[in-house]
Amino acid sequence: MLIGGKARVIASGSTANQSRLKAWDVAVREAARDTIGEVDAPPFVRTALVFTVLFRLARPAGHWGRRGLLPSAPRHPIGKPDGDKLARQAADSLACIVFDDDARIVSWRIDKVYAAPGHEGASFEIEEAFG
Repeated sequence: MLIGGKARVIASGSTANQSRLKAWDVAVREAARDTIGEVDAPPFVRTALVFTVLFRLARPAGHWGRRGLLPSAPRHPIGKPDGDKLARQAADSLACIVFDDDARIVSWRIDKVYAAPGHEGASFEIEEAFG
C-alpha cells in the first residue's frame, strides 16, 4: 500500500479471520489425507496439474424471507470471498499432501455457487495436465 508516496506493509485480516483460515486449512488437509490415505510422498510430483474447485457458499440471511428465498436474492455469489483467493488457500493447504508444489498448477477452474442450507463446503479435483 502506498502511504504518502512510500510503500508500507499493512497486516491483513483480523485475529478472528486468522483463526477461521487456520480451521479451513486443517479441514482441507484432513479431508485430503482421508481421501488419499497415508503416503510417503504426494501422488503428484514434478508434473503439470489441472486444479478444479467448486465452492458451495452459504447464502446471507438477507436473502431469506418468511416464505423462503426472496425473489430479489441474487442467483450467483458475486461478492466476497473472492474465488481466486479461496482456491489459492486451498492449493496451499493441499501442497505436500496431494502435490509437491502448488506452482505445478497450470490450469485453474474455480466455481462459486450458493449451496442449499446444510450443503456448504468445497470439492476439489486435481489431475495431470495433458497436451
